[in-house]
Amino acid sequence: MAIKVFISVLVCGVGLQSCSRSVGKDEYVKYVEDKNNGFTKEHKIEHWHYRVQFKPASYIYLHEARNALNKEQYITRKSQLEGWCFFNIYVRHDSLKQYAPVRLISSDIQSYNDNLSYYLTQNKHNFILFADTIAYYPTVYNYENDYNLSPEDVFVVGFQLPGKLKNECENLILQYDDELLRNGIIRFVFKQKDLQKEPVLTFN
Repeated sequence: MAIKVFISVLVCGVGLQSCSRSVGKDEYVKYVEDKNNGFTKEHKIEHWHYRVQFKPASYIYLHEARNALNKEQYITRKSQLEGWCFFNIYVRHDSLKQYAPVRLISSDIQSYNDNLSYYLTQNKHNFILFADTIAYYPTVYNYENDYNLSPEDVFVVGFQLPGKLKNECENLILQYDDELLRNGIIRFVFKQKDLQKEPVLTFN
């Protein structure tokens, strides 16, 4: 009996994904967005609230496909995203929820345009991803300008890591130097032991 238990633990240690439970799309999204599962991190500095969502390949596919799910397309998309790390970064004010931060810190139309331009063209350089101690810079960056229809500023950053480093490092650390809000360097640590518990997405 002890030998069987040992073998089971060993197999899970070698291939954690094979020991993950299988879930449908709704439960999968709920799991990844639950801050208790390690894929979402939050940080607060004074009045500013930061939330970072790590986006596995399955999570990205579900948001791209919406309800038009196709298993073959899913397999292709997942292969395309191999080695990539994508994050959404959400920034908002804790109490002033009428506007996004870029609008709140702008004193007039000129400063708003300057701040907006900064987010669109320069803010990319404030992000670094550390795979343990190795630094990588964004290959993909997008500021989702919704023209103040939301109280959040949203950034999408993507990093391409070589080989299997994404799955072999102990921690993935997203660092953001928020120069516009002047909150300094903020780090969000994603532990490999949490990421390896990602459920397996199934299709009915």
